Amino acid sequence: MKKSVLLILSLLMGTSLWAAENVTSNDYEARLLEQEKRIEKLEAALQQSATKTNVSLAEENRASIATIEDKLNYIGRFHYRVYFRAGYGLGEGGEAMTAFKAPGAGAKYRLGNEAELYMEPKFTYLTPATADGVVFENVARFSMSIPTDDNNDYQTDNFSVREAYVAAKGVIASNPEVEFWAGERFYKRHNVHMNDFYYYNMSGYGGGIDNVPLGDTPIRMSLAWIGGTTSDYDSGGHQIAEDDYLIDQSSVNLGFESIPMLNGELQVWLNYVHLDGQDNVDVQGEDYDVDFDNADGGAITLIQDNPFGEDWNNRFVAQYGTGPAYNFKTQLSRPSAWDGDHLEKDHHIDYGKFRQFRIVDDLTKQISDPLSVSATFVYQYLRLGDDYPDSRWISGGIRPVYAFTDYFSLMAEAGVDRTNWGDGGELYKFTIAPQLTPKSELFSRPSIRLFFTYAKWSSDFKDTGIGGDNYAGDDDGFSVGMQAETWW
Repeated sequence: MKKSVLLILSLLMGTSLWAAENVTSNDYEARLLEQEKRIEKLEAALQQSATKTNVSLAEENRASIATIEDKLNYIGRFHYRVYFRAGYGLGEGGEAMTAFKAPGAGAKYRLGNEAELYMEPKFTYLTPATADGVVFENVARFSMSIPTDDNNDYQTDNFSVREAYVAAKGVIASNPEVEFWAGERFYKRHNVHMNDFYYYNMSGYGGGIDNVPLGDTPIRMSLAWIGGTTSDYDSGGHQIAEDDYLIDQSSVNLGFESIPMLNGELQVWLNYVHLDGQDNVDVQGEDYDVDFDNADGGAITLIQDNPFGEDWNNRFVAQYGTGPAYNFKTQLSRPSAWDGDHLEKDHHIDYGKFRQFRIVDDLTKQISDPLSVSATFVYQYLRLGDDYPDSRWISGGIRPVYAFTDYFSLMAEAGVDRTNWGDGGELYKFTIAPQLTPKSELFSRPSIRLFFTYAKWSSDFKDTGIGGDNYAGDDDGFSVGMQAETWW
């Protein structure tokens, strides 16, 4: 098209020149050839310019695409997980609810019995794999707790760093699943969901190696050196009580997982703990301190998992701990069997004399399409030395869930805790909670629930703080409220 236009213009120009100057036909042909050569040069220049432009655009597009791929790869390496529960409840007289927990018990049944907002966001970034396939995992997890009880008192929001560690996989080419790590970490935490009881929890600061295969067997070994932390939370993520304290200790943890046993799998955890003696450790809210001697201790934990059928799972746990390893954690705090009178009686505590034996059973069963159930049992015996009485805690609970539709279900929970705190007694707690969930499954989340809770306790437990100030001097109480619970 361009050539035709240029040719026409040239002809017109040539004709005009011929008429004006009366040139011969040979002169005209020479001029015409010259014009055609000029046109060819012009077209070549235009083509070269267009080619350069296309190349430039293509390079820009490739650069843009590469940038987008880098961003997508970055997003793909970034992971974000959250757990939170939040809600509000009222007790008698319209006061903000306070949880019902038996004195001397290691946990409480949690459905309709959690009087706080608690959130744990976790951030993970995977560095790009090296040429050898080594990947580094960078983890940071935080928590926030906001008490909602005692609404006439000023409450402090508590923020804590729960995890901050780096792990590397693929370093050993023959066993790329082996993991090296260091930092602050949730380490080998095991709990019963129904009462949020962390019977084994070695979370803390340190480092180690995980998932080491033992020959051709399915058994995996882990070894870590960990110390505790003295934040406002214990190693289970629970805020420490006003009249409590926290001290850390140094632990060496050796574990063996995936051991074939009784048609299931066995875990064996061995712990050695050293406690440095400390003087004048502050007891929150009290006008006295406590002292500790140097002490060493050891513990063993056996965890047996059995899937009895496709929808039936049972976990049985047996534990024995001595000295500062008695509680199977990286932190020491006031034993739940002690009240303030115990500490005031003797400000010096010898953890070297402590002994504890515990068994736990945790069962889940999908009975039918609409009906599922979880149940638990705990027996705990704690010897506190020669100067204090032994402590016993026995607990049993059940939580059935019946789904009426894909989204609407009814959850109930009944639990009893018996302790020999003081003269001994029981706390009975029952909750019913209609809820909405995405699926008709036991652990489907998120859950939006309305709850009604009733608790009854022995007369010997009056004025022990069960139910907070709402029920001082009483032997029963109730609460009603709403709660959201979710994780992703």
